[in-house]
Amino acid sequence: MSNIDKAAEHLGANALKMIKLILQKHDAAVIEASIEAIEQARKEEREKVAQWMIERSYATGHGDTIEDLLLEFESQLHERYQAAMMFHQKEERESCKKIAVEMANTQANMNQTWRNACMDVANEIDARGKA
Repeated sequence: MSNIDKAAEHLGANALKMIKLILQKHDAAVIEASIEAIEQARKEEREKVAQWMIERSYATGHGDTIEDLLLEFESQLHERYQAAMMFHQKEERESCKKIAVEMANTQANMNQTWRNACMDVANEIDARGKA
């Protein structure tokens, strides 16, 4: 026999109902408070992620959850990577083209076929950059 049952036996059947009702309400309040604490912690963690993104010049979009923020971050990271790759490809192309043009215009002991081939390479590099 539980302590509640013992108390109810001593106080009567109505007391048992009252004790159970009080415990149910208490448990509901504890559960409600726990849920609120979890939600508050989740909001605080989301805010930390959002601040981290903002400090590094990433937009947070409409990210209501950490998962939303991470998806937004992944998308922007991909965009930045693509832009950086295109920039570096262009720089590399320009460097190669410059070398080819310099070789075509050299006054060293090179025949015209060599110079023409170097200019063809420069033109091909230029064409690829415009495609």
